[in-house]
Amino acid sequence: MKLRSKPYPKTWFEILLSLSILILLPVTFVFDIFFILPTLHEPYSFWYYFNIVLAVFLNLNIEANMLAGMLIDTSVDYEQCQPPPEGDAARLEWRHCTVCDRWAPPRSWHCKLCDVCILRRDHHCNIVGSCVGHHTMRYFVCFVIQFTFGSVYSTIYHLYFMLRYNYTLVVLHLICGPFPLFELVTLNVFSWKLLALYSTCTAFRYYLPHVLHGTVRFDRGPKYDCGLAYNLRCVFGERMFLVLLSPFISSKLPTDGYSFQINPNHITAKSVMAV
Repeated sequence: MKLRSKPYPKTWFEILLSLSILILLPVTFVFDIFFILPTLHEPYSFWYYFNIVLAVFLNLNIEANMLAGMLIDTSVDYEQCQPPPEGDAARLEWRHCTVCDRWAPPRSWHCKLCDVCILRRDHHCNIVGSCVGHHTMRYFVCFVIQFTFGSVYSTIYHLYFMLRYNYTLVVLHLICGPFPLFELVTLNVFSWKLLALYSTCTAFRYYLPHVLHGTVRFDRGPKYDCGLAYNLRCVFGERMFLVLLSPFISSKLPTDGYSFQINPNHITAKSVMAV
């Protein structure tokens, strides 16, 4: 796997966003494990250990998938790829990038921030400071799925904790006057969880159809929708049932990012329209 030569965020906004995730995730983890969990479950009980293991698993995977998205290069390797010769039908899928002054493969687009053409480009992600493309789609989707699940699970636990200990009084103190430091931290952490919950659920809802239908943001129509199983392999690879366990599990993609299988129904429909 090729690594990016400049794997750092490009703007101050991206730097702030990346640091917020990398810092607030461990802070939330510590608060949940050492303050909330012991009050809801008997220490050393089954559910106590279950929640610790789950929290460690999710936090490590979320941050590892995020770092993988930062480090892995998913740009077009112009030294290795050559466009099909003139007259070849596949040449029609390639287009000329005016910035790179090269012929770019199908579904690749130039990113102004990364200053390269990205294979099967979906979008430039401000969280990782790089583009989500052919080689990093798996890590981005796993990041969204696990962050969404972790946000839902943690927010429900936190809300139950606040309702159980009557945090309505804390909100009244917030409006009317001073209150203890622990309650302030509790409310701030809960606010961060609500923000994370909204953001991750919105991202999950937006990208789920793309994953299921084998498309990226710049695709138009069902041209590359080749069935659910194949579409999932194009994102997660051949070991698609294992990649959610760890970003370090290798999972070969069915395409190289320079050519793609096309939905035969799309070809038939296009031929009928041409006639």
